[in-house]
Amino acid sequence: AFIAVDQGRRDLYAVNADGAELRQLTNDGRNKGTVVWTGQSELLYTEETERGWRLMRMRPGQAPRPVPGGNGLTVLRRAPDGALFGLGAAAAVLRLDERDGRVAAVPTGLTASIAEAWVPGRDGIYWLDGGLAGPWTIRFRGWDGRSRVIGSLQSLARPALALRPSDGAVVTPRMMEEAADLLLFGLRED
Repeated sequence: AFIAVDQGRRDLYAVNADGAELRQLTNDGRNKGTVVWTGQSELLYTEETERGWRLMRMRPGQAPRPVPGGNGLTVLRRAPDGALFGLGAAAAVLRLDERDGRVAAVPTGLTASIAEAWVPGRDGIYWLDGGLAGPWTIRFRGWDGRSRVIGSLQSLARPALALRPSDGAVVTPRMMEEAADLLLFGLRED
């Protein structure tokens, strides 16, 4: 499943793995944010309402329903262990229990100005910190509460972070000589 823009509105779509059978799953006039699959073949996605953002759950072919406790979530991220995290008000990272919809705050130090430039890892949360034009600092806060600076970048094409599934390396795009390259940060405890 993915979010696509059509006539200025962001809706939820699905397609088969081979690219066949494109299906529009939502068409309710509300902008959609991010989407992830659950372990129960359902979609969790964020949508914008008159009162702000909320978390929705939907099985393809059925009507969507709000997730209790999911009001205010704007960005969803899945950790390597399958745990689901969302971004709430004032850049608060929240861990979401998919079974009962309960949320718990995860202290990070993440700033609202770069709220989409974060990713949960196996051992904690990684995020980019800095001004809109850089330089950027890659920060880490472990589940044990310890924080540290991982490194810094002088410029970025677009602030974003991802984890490489094979080894958990942090990946971020960077502009080098007018060509986008990927930087890999292998992280390990010394």
